[in-house]
Amino acid sequence: MQPDRIRLRINPKNVSVPAGFADLYVDKDGKIAVETSGGKVGSPTTGLKPSDVGLGNVDNTSDANKPVSTAQQTALNAKVNLAGNASISGVKTFTGNASFGVKVLTFGTSIAWDLATGNLATVTLTGNATLANPTNVTPGTYIVRVTQDAVGAKTLAYGTNFKFPGGTAPVLSTVANAVDILTFINFGGTQLYLVAQKQFA
Repeated sequence: MQPDRIRLRINPKNVSVPAGFADLYVDKDGKIAVETSGGKVGSPTTGLKPSDVGLGNVDNTSDANKPVSTAQQTALNAKVNLAGNASISGVKTFTGNASFGVKVLTFGTSIAWDLATGNLATVTLTGNATLANPTNVTPGTYIVRVTQDAVGAKTLAYGTNFKFPGGTAPVLSTVANAVDILTFINFGGTQLYLVAQKQFA
């Protein structure tokens, strides 16, 4: 080893670097360098290969491409994605509150509802309209709050997939700002079984 290096070591005897260790020092030009037990010298970041410091199995695989263990992958496969649609089987116990967002439906003569956006919705009637057959229907319960505008007297018809008790579609409350709740259930297929609770005050 060269005498013109300032060695940052506990052992001041300037002995050879032991196997499995590296020696960090400042050279005569004031640059930080590393010397390994094999006598190889370089900068801490660019001058040495992983094998020079006993890390021959290290590569530059990105974090995104690093493999996980079989146990880790098995645990990940058992998780449910928070985004998108997912099916959960078996009995599950939830200790917290399950909160559903409310979709504000855009008013039009034909009111569309993509059920993939949520189970709860609200719409204000500013004219006569039809609640169209929803899209992306899956088994479940869906609720929409229908509010009359400040004038009232607006009517709502229904798409052909909606079915009603006794075969008669409900007539909404017509007074200004009236609130009715429509609940429908799908058990699979296209049929939507709807009931109305009217004139909330």
